[in-house]
Amino acid sequence: MVSLSKGVLKFKSDAYERAKHFYEVLFLIHMVVVFAFYNTKMVAPVFGIGLFVAALIVQFERNKNSVMIPFNTVWYFVLILFGALSGMWAQFFTSYNVAFLVRLVVIMLICASISIYVDDMEDLDRILSMFIAASVIIVLLEFTAVPSDGWKNGGVGRYFSGINPNDITVWIDFATAAAFYRAYVNEKRWMYIVVALFIVFCSFSGSRKGMLASVAAPLLIVVLSTHKNGYALRVIAAVLLVA
Repeated sequence: MVSLSKGVLKFKSDAYERAKHFYEVLFLIHMVVVFAFYNTKMVAPVFGIGLFVAALIVQFERNKNSVMIPFNTVWYFVLILFGALSGMWAQFFTSYNVAFLVRLVVIMLICASISIYVDDMEDLDRILSMFIAASVIIVLLEFTAVPSDGWKNGGVGRYFSGINPNDITVWIDFATAAAFYRAYVNEKRWMYIVVALFIVFCSFSGSRKGMLASVAAPLLIVVLSTHKNGYALRVIAAVLLVA
């Protein structure tokens, strides 16, 4: 495959494209499966390792049989090492803190895999597409699990996976911002349907922070995306809105 990006002509092999597609599909499956089996201990670590290995395969194909670890990954590792040493110093290696450290390692693997995979803005756009698609699947799964009285009592978002609504709405709020940006700035109008779906979910989640963030994120995008007179005032208004 041949592509032109920023004046640079790139030749990409079929193996490279297959590796990228494999990583993207695995990223989507990872998000949905980890959500569905949130309380299963080994699911997240296994998929985190799988994503990291898949990203290394992508880079191996991209760089013609060579692998380079991005500097960001080194910083992720330093963060995890600092957390481990802090725990040893404080002697807080309880079962809770060990689980928290494992979670940090999984986050490091996921972030590192994205850093390795993304080579240009098109790659980042595809990852965001997978993130939005996974969020839609998660919301629909939660909607199907809500009992008849669940809509009145709130807490939508805990029935399928048992995740705290405050945790899951952070996920969905980010997806809301990404979807609204595409709808408003990139003029993909059909994405407004996805935004509405996410806002409804956050509104019935019982999480006030999640509900407010789902509305605040689109407002911030509207305020900050207009580069006209009074832009500084818009930035100040956005900061006040967040505060």
